[in-house]
Amino acid sequence: MSSKQIEEISRQVADAFYEYRYNEEDTGLIGFLPTREAVFTYIHAIVQAAYKGGVLYAASDHHEGYLILSGEGAGGRIGFFDGMRMIFAEKKALGGFRNMKKFIRACFSDGGTIETY
Repeated sequence: MSSKQIEEISRQVADAFYEYRYNEEDTGLIGFLPTREAVFTYIHAIVQAAYKGGVLYAASDHHEGYLILSGEGAGGRIGFFDGMRMIFAEKKALGGFRNMKKFIRACFSDGGTIETY
């Protein structure tokens, strides 16, 4: 795919996350990435790395949705440099290392999720 196509996919996924209506007590990604552009920066980094690593899949031939599969049997893998680019883009989207640390802590909280952190 072209970089323009990857950007379009990233924008669609980012818009879906940004426009998703969480319930009142849950903010999801928006609690950490409050602007549409920050969500795009975060998602675009992930989609680019997944595509280059061979782990981005379309849900159908009509591209109604996308999956990123990892782990044993998933096929490709995200390379070191693509992973580093992804981390630095995420840091930018989250507004720095301090916020990134809070985000990571929320993602791995005791059985919770970023929605309930």
